[in-house]
Amino acid sequence: MADVSNIGQLTMPTLQQSDDTISVNYSAVFEATSNTKNIVKLQNAVDESIFKHTFGKRNGVSLYAVKKSLREEYSYKSVRSLKPISRYVAFAIKNGKFQQITGHGASGTFRLNRDIHVSHVRRLGGLRKVSAQSHAIQRQRENKQTKHNTIA
Repeated sequence: MADVSNIGQLTMPTLQQSDDTISVNYSAVFEATSNTKNIVKLQNAVDESIFKHTFGKRNGVSLYAVKKSLREEYSYKSVRSLKPISRYVAFAIKNGKFQQITGHGASGTFRLNRDIHVSHVRRLGGLRKVSAQSHAIQRQRENKQTKHNTIA
């Protein structure tokens, strides 16, 4: 069964006539019907892969390297996710989320924009603080256990 609960919210394709040309706006319909959860997961995986490859380095990463790392880490099927990854990378370069290092579009090398890179580093630093605190708590527990387990 098709979900028709949000039928009033969807916008139908609009025809725009100007100078004997007709253009159809399908973007609203495509966005409403696309599976956004999987797209967001794929975009986050691509961002994470690019961050891992470019962290602490001056050079960028190619589209081939991103696809290869996604296949190794997340076991994405290359045939199914080949086109969406390329589209997302080209879109992110165009919008400024990725910084182009060499080449044109998705065919060159790129890295995360500096602002986004810094936010990833801050998030990573926060995770390191939490893990350091948890390690300190774990060491304290081990010290208490060794004190109680010693035979005097």
